[in-house]
Amino acid sequence: MTAISAIYARARSSAPADVMVNRRATFVTAVAALAVMTLLMFGVTLLLTHGTLTYIIDDAYIHLTMARNVAFHGTWGMVPGEFESSSSSPGWVLFIGGLMRAVPAIAEWLPFVVNAAACVGILAVFARHQEVIAIRGRSAWRIAAVVLLPAVLFLPALIQLGMEHSLHAVLVLVLLLQLERMLRGQLTWRRIAGFGLLLLVTTALRLETAGLALGCGVVLIAPCVISAVRRRSQPQHATRRIVAFAVSAIAPAAIILTIGLVDVAHGQYFLPNSIVEKTHLLSSTILGAVIPDLRWMWTNLSSDPFMLAVIGFGVIAVAQGVRLRGVWVAWLIATFFQATYAQFGWYERYQAYLLIAGVLLALRSAPEMRLFQVRSRQVIAVAAMLLLLPLVKYWNIVGGPNAAANQFSQQHQMAQFLSRYYDAKTVMANDIGHVTWLHSGGLVDMWALGSFDVLAAQRNGYYNATFMTALAAQRHVAAVAEYSPSFDFLVPHGFAKVATWHLRDAGDPRWQAIVFWAPAADAPAMRSHMREFIATMSQDRVVAQID
Repeated sequence: MTAISAIYARARSSAPADVMVNRRATFVTAVAALAVMTLLMFGVTLLLTHGTLTYIIDDAYIHLTMARNVAFHGTWGMVPGEFESSSSSPGWVLFIGGLMRAVPAIAEWLPFVVNAAACVGILAVFARHQEVIAIRGRSAWRIAAVVLLPAVLFLPALIQLGMEHSLHAVLVLVLLLQLERMLRGQLTWRRIAGFGLLLLVTTALRLETAGLALGCGVVLIAPCVISAVRRRSQPQHATRRIVAFAVSAIAPAAIILTIGLVDVAHGQYFLPNSIVEKTHLLSSTILGAVIPDLRWMWTNLSSDPFMLAVIGFGVIAVAQGVRLRGVWVAWLIATFFQATYAQFGWYERYQAYLLIAGVLLALRSAPEMRLFQVRSRQVIAVAAMLLLLPLVKYWNIVGGPNAAANQFSQQHQMAQFLSRYYDAKTVMANDIGHVTWLHSGGLVDMWALGSFDVLAAQRNGYYNATFMTALAAQRHVAAVAEYSPSFDFLVPHGFAKVATWHLRDAGDPRWQAIVFWAPAADAPAMRSHMREFIATMSQDRVVAQID
């Protein structure tokens, strides 16, 4: 412990009891605030969706569909009996699938329940392991900061996203706490084994954990390498450090290799469709995949000012040699790995685990840092971080019910139509989560996440209407539902436009309407079905018309 942190610890121990941190009150207050925020979000959502449970993004239903197919059909993919590597979160799919087998009656609610529990776990870690945002006595600003903490960490929105990000974040926090203990010298064989198991589970939950594993491995092996270069005696527990480093490399590699071998055995790419479609990791050349794209990195980093602030804080903390310097280095490596080889954004979720972990590290390091030795400055800095930096996250939390209502009006109702009139038939769509969750039958995914044939067309230069026409004939596609104008260029030849759902207040020029198509001979039947459906559908956010 540094001299500064020792002084800080003595000051704490000599402080009156009434100003000591009340961890239980901190935890209870934060959880109560989270509950209120979450219930408000879901309450407003249910009002806007006419009582229908709806998550904020369509991707939640992709994982729900895959989990159901694994649990009840033994299929990895979007359609029973058809393999598709449609997820980069296999651990989440398997976990939710296992829960579905146990409690099938609440299958659609499972992501909500798991995410709520995970967010409570995140707040428990914050209450136990930091003292800056914590309740001391009756300090009003401290209570307000604790109340605001769930929003700062974006937890209410992560719950309503219905994805794996909350669970991933709490596991990452536990991983970093284990790394901290190992860097302090607690390198028991049992701890190393537990660390490896935790890396396996966390990587299976989200493959981007490989970047964090890289960071952990670097800081574990660095003292051994530095000692060897300087020809000095090896640090204490050098052998165990080397083993821990090997575990950091082997655990994520084992998960990724297993997924890759299964994918290749089924005739698909080594990496899941979502990674291939959204990143450049399967570039045309090895160098193109490995060499960092600085423009891509900056695009990611600059998309989140709060993350940039935490990164800057971390760099200063490392430079000042804080007690958590090694953990900060691992976090920084993971952050730049995410920005380089994956992505940020898409409703603030991809970087959520890094932001949550970074905020915890910042709060734990602040008392040691010279910039924060004056109490008034600490109060001002924390208040600024809470009130100013996460503005986009506050906006997305407030806008969560509206986003869910859009999902209901568009994707959910589109899926209802296809399920009601085209069940057991093959449909073509570009947003496939709700569709596959409600519709039983074949699928062609125009966006390629759920159709390897379409992904191969994207990568090999024949992603066009001619290819989709041949694929539609091969798969006997009975209906097409696509977002216009983005996917108009892929509509198969010989299909007739039947109906258009114009999106009210469509701000993005790429997504102005949902257009329904049918083979020319079947268009009259679809028109009849559509008239019947429009008579009962909600048109709060779409204006439906027959073409």
